Amino acid sequence: MDEPNSQRPVQVVIDPQTVKAIRQAFRPSFLRRAMGLLWYIIPLFLFMGMIGAVFEKSVGATSDVVEDVVIDGEYGTDDKIVIINLAGEIAGEGSYAAGSDMVGELAVQMRQALDDRHVKAVILQVDSPGGGLTASDILHDELMRLKKAGKPVVVLVGDLAASGGYYIAAGADSIVAGPTSLVGSFGVILSFMQVKDLMQKIGVQVEPIKSTNMKDIGSPFREMSDEEKDFFQNLIAQYHERFVSIIAEGRGIDPEKVRSLANGKVYSAKEALDHGLIDKIGYFDDALAEAKTLSGLSNPKVVRYNRKPSLQDLLQASFQGAARSAVSAAVDSMQTSTAVRRELR
Repeated sequence: MDEPNSQRPVQVVIDPQTVKAIRQAFRPSFLRRAMGLLWYIIPLFLFMGMIGAVFEKSVGATSDVVEDVVIDGEYGTDDKIVIINLAGEIAGEGSYAAGSDMVGELAVQMRQALDDRHVKAVILQVDSPGGGLTASDILHDELMRLKKAGKPVVVLVGDLAASGGYYIAAGADSIVAGPTSLVGSFGVILSFMQVKDLMQKIGVQVEPIKSTNMKDIGSPFREMSDEEKDFFQNLIAQYHERFVSIIAEGRGIDPEKVRSLANGKVYSAKEALDHGLIDKIGYFDDALAEAKTLSGLSNPKVVRYNRKPSLQDLLQASFQGAARSAVSAAVDSMQTSTAVRRELR
C-alpha cells in the first residue's frame, strides 16, 4: 500500500501528429536548401543560354516563323490570308536576312509571306506611335514588295497608327481603322540635349580637338551654331518631304493636301476617312472581307505569323519556371513552419 504523501511519476503522452509537427518546425530550413540549389541552377542556365545564343548565331535562322491557324477555311484549301502584327515602337536595324528587334522580326514575316505561293493576301495589324525613320522605311519597303508581287495588303489600325506607323501603312491597298482609332502625327523630329550649363556648375569642361568645324555637330557640351541648326533643319525637311511623297503616292492624295495635313496633329477615324487617309471604319471582320475581295478568295484559311521560340527563349522559360517553383515551395515551407511554431506556443 502506498504512503499517502508519496509522489507518483507523471506520464506525459504526446500524440504522433504533435511529434511530427515539432520535428517539422525545427528541422533545417527548406528555404536554405532551395536557395543553395538555385546557386547551382542559375549559373547552369546562364551558361546554357549563352551556348544557345552562340549556336543560333553560328547556324543562322532559316525559318524563324511559325503559323497559327485562326480560321480553317474551306476543306482542302491551301490558299491563305496571313495576319502580321505590328505593335509598339518601331525600332531595330538590318533586314530580313540579319536584323534586330521589330525590323528583323517583321521583315522576316513579310518575306515569308512574299515567298509562300499559298499566301494570297496579308492583313497588317498596326498599333504604333511610330519610331525610327530608317526602321519604318525598311518595313515600308517590305510592304511594297508584297504589293508588287500581287499580294494585296490590308492594314487594320488598332489604337494608333502615328508617324512611322502610318509611314508603313500608307502603301497598303486598303486601310481599315476602328471607330476610336487615331491616325496622323505625320512628320519628322530630331531632338538634342544640351548640358553645357550643368557641366559648368559641376566644374567640367569638354575641349574637342576636331578636323572640321562640324565634326562634333550636335554635341551636348556646347550651344548649336546657326549654321548647324540650318543644316539639321534642311535634313529634316528632306525626310519630311519623303514622308509626304510616300503618303501622297500610297493614298493617291495631292501632295499639297498632304503637306497641309502633315502638321503633327492626329486625326480621329472619321476625320481620317474624310481626308482620304483611310478607306473604311470597321473591325477585323471588315479588314478580312476587304482582303478576301482584293485577293478574289471566298473561304481561305487565315493564319497568324508568330516568331519561333529560340533555344535561348526556351532555356529562359525553363529557368523561370524552375525558379518560381523553388521559391514558391520555399515560401510554403516557411509559412507552414511558422504556423506550427505558433500552434505549439
